[in-house]
Amino acid sequence: MMGNAMMIRTQTFLSGLPLSIPMLAALLVLGACKQQDPPFQWGSGGGSSLDDDDDFVGNPDQTWAVARIEVTRSDVQGTTGAVIRAVGSWFPHQPVHPRPDVPDEVDTCHGGSASSGHYVIPDSTWDVGNMSLVMATGEYPLEFEDDHFEDILPYTSWVPNEEFDIVTTGGPDLKPTLFTGALGTPSSLSLSSVEEQGGEVSVSWLGGTATNQITILVTASADDSLYWVACRVQDDGSFTLTVNDLEPLPAGIALLDVRRETTAEIEVGEYQGVVVGVSSGSAGITVVETGDDDDSAR
Repeated sequence: MMGNAMMIRTQTFLSGLPLSIPMLAALLVLGACKQQDPPFQWGSGGGSSLDDDDDFVGNPDQTWAVARIEVTRSDVQGTTGAVIRAVGSWFPHQPVHPRPDVPDEVDTCHGGSASSGHYVIPDSTWDVGNMSLVMATGEYPLEFEDDHFEDILPYTSWVPNEEFDIVTTGGPDLKPTLFTGALGTPSSLSLSSVEEQGGEVSVSWLGGTATNQITILVTASADDSLYWVACRVQDDGSFTLTVNDLEPLPAGIALLDVRRETTAEIEVGEYQGVVVGVSSGSAGITVVETGDDDDSAR
C-alpha cells in the first residue's frame, strides 16, 4: 500500500546552479546542443557534502537532508527550445551543500573558488525502488544512471506555476510513497540579452516579479579548480555585473546562469528531503583580465 507523504513548501524563489562548465562553455561557443551534463557534480568527488558550516542564512540549499530531487527547465541562449531535466538522489541523513553561498544583501555579489568536485550531492545509495514524476502530460519513470536517478523529460511535461507529484515504488529504505504536490514549478525564465562591454556584463531576462529574489551564478574552471561569482538580485528583469564583481574569475570563457526556483521539503520517514523546481536561463560569456581595455560589445 502506498503512503502519502507530507510536503512543506518553504521557498518560491532563490538560487543558482550551473551546468558542467568545460563542456557547456564549448557547446555555447559552438552554437550548443540542448542536452547538458548534471549541474555541478552528482556523486562522490569532494568533501563539501560533509561541510559543517550550514548556518549561513543566505544559502537555504545547504541543509541536512536524506533526498535531493531537482527538475530543471534549462533555456540556453542560442538554442531552440528549453530542455526539461530531472535528477534525484536518496541517501543517509547528512548536510548537503550543492552550490556556492549567495550573499545576504540584495543586488550584491561575492566570489570564491574551490577544488573541482567540491560542490556535490551525495550518491543515491538508499534503495527506494523505482522513482517517477507525475507531471503535466503523464507519469515519467526516471532511469537510474550510475549513482542517481536521471532523465530528460518531454518539453510538454513542464507547466509553470504548478505542483506535481513524486512517486517511489518502495524498497528496504523507504516504503512505497506518493509525495503529493512536492514538485513546484516556477514561472519560466529565459534570457533576452547578454551584453559585454568594458569588462562588465549586463544581463536581461523575461518574466519575474520584482518583489522576488533570484540568483545569478557565474562559474569557470581552470587548473582543477572551480571559480565562481554568486549574486542575489531582484527578479526585476536586469542586472549588471561589474569588473569588480567578476574579479574572482580567471580570464576566458565562463558560464552565466540566471535561475528562478521553487523549493519544498518532503517528509521521508523521520527526516526531510529537498525538492527543487528550477527555471534557468544560461549563456556563455568572456571574462577579461583586470585592466584589459577590450571594450568591444558582444
